[in-house]
Amino acid sequence: MAMLNNKNTEQLQELVTCAICLEYYKDPRILPCSHTFCLKCIQQLAVTDKPVCPFRDNTTINQNDINQLPINRTAQDMVEFMMNFNPSLNTNCNSLCDNCNEKPGMNWCEKCAFHYCESCTKSVHSVKALQSHTIVPASEKTHSFCLEHSDEKFKYWCTQCHLLVCRDCLLFKHKYHTFLSLKDAAMDAKGNLEKKTQEINEIKRNLTQFSTTTKNAIRQQQQKTIEERNNIEHIFKTLQRMLEERKCILIKELEDDEIHSIKILNRQQINIDQHLNLTTVQELCVRQILNSDDPIQILKFKSTLSHNYSDFIEKYRKIDEGCIIMRDIFKRNDKDLEDLQDMISKLGSITSKAHVVKKDGVASISQFLDISKPDGNTQMTQKSLNYARGYKFSLKNSFTLRAIHVQSNYKGLYIGFIVNDAGFIIHRETANSTDSTMKWLMIPLEGDIKNNYTVLVWTPYGDGSYAYKDGDNKFRAIDHDCAVQSKSFTNAVQADIGSRPDITDTSVSIDMVLDI
Repeated sequence: MAMLNNKNTEQLQELVTCAICLEYYKDPRILPCSHTFCLKCIQQLAVTDKPVCPFRDNTTINQNDINQLPINRTAQDMVEFMMNFNPSLNTNCNSLCDNCNEKPGMNWCEKCAFHYCESCTKSVHSVKALQSHTIVPASEKTHSFCLEHSDEKFKYWCTQCHLLVCRDCLLFKHKYHTFLSLKDAAMDAKGNLEKKTQEINEIKRNLTQFSTTTKNAIRQQQQKTIEERNNIEHIFKTLQRMLEERKCILIKELEDDEIHSIKILNRQQINIDQHLNLTTVQELCVRQILNSDDPIQILKFKSTLSHNYSDFIEKYRKIDEGCIIMRDIFKRNDKDLEDLQDMISKLGSITSKAHVVKKDGVASISQFLDISKPDGNTQMTQKSLNYARGYKFSLKNSFTLRAIHVQSNYKGLYIGFIVNDAGFIIHRETANSTDSTMKWLMIPLEGDIKNNYTVLVWTPYGDGSYAYKDGDNKFRAIDHDCAVQSKSFTNAVQADIGSRPDITDTSVSIDMVLDI
């Protein structure tokens, strides 16, 4: 048996070696960044000044969370596999020298079947008769001697117990068991290993392809998130711009009115100042008359003062009446503010669509919309009624239909219809059932469903019934985007793409689930 010392083994050893202690993983744990290290190595990192992942990916190690880190069971299983395949890889399992029982037995003599330390190897095999013995490192020991019969080598393979056995084993413990020679058993094992190698290579190819697809899915997910974030930013920047424009309009209107009112007040202030000056003049003139003793001068001043005084009083009265200006008030309606807040809270929404990531690509997963009536007793339509039955849709947003599912025990042909908002059939597909038991049947019916479209199903012949619940003729809500109303039409035998059936209300709400 070849030991684990070739190039492939070196690669395997690298996979199961901790990058910190450079030894095989002991209780391997996975950090949030997906890197794996021994638990003790992670604990030692956590007590350093900067407890981060050694690979410098900015992952911080929190000492309180270390015990909660998940175990890397794949790495753990790989270490156990290597140890079981070649125990000599475990540095703790070296046997002591079988000669001195003091030093580790680093060498193995195929002929003596003993472990020897370096000194005993030289001293024991210095005898000429023993110099022909084959000495190999303990790590390359072939374990060729039977554990129960130490003088006998393994020569056979027990196909019943799946064990290596010697001649004495076949004579006693495995007396009635089937066996093969080591050569034949090894050839058979090689054949099986070659098949497993092919399977492993196929799995490796698939995983490599899956890895590429997953990386692409990560990149697409990140790009999609960036795209939708940009859309959100655009919507709210637009909203902010509209609000800013409205604010500027209101402020401009306020400032224009302020300028107009200030002009009026400035004119009024000029008139007041002028009249104050005139009042001073009038006051001086009156005092001058009062201080004069000349009758002629007094009468002249009185005549002039009387003539000007009337104009003076008239202007004063106009000034005293005041001036009309506009004082603007920003009317804040709390109800409008609440309505606007409610509109903003409903502005946009995040909707998720499930996708499956497989090795050959990423595909969206259909969602199922159950439009069956949720309450009431389930009944069966009468077999004699040959109606096309279904639902009319009231939608906020259109969707794409892939198939419809109905619960029925009709054995025969099923026909599905999509009728547009103008009442014309635009899609028609069929499905066949050979089972007369009550079950859900899928009818592949693909097409866009828009507001006021109708989806119906019809069976032209065959025995059986639909499951339904009795309801009313009103629209009932399925979710916040969709409401349905039960509909039916007769003479479905003439219904085809382009025809316009006479669709009427009905209280028969058949069980129907849409694949969208």
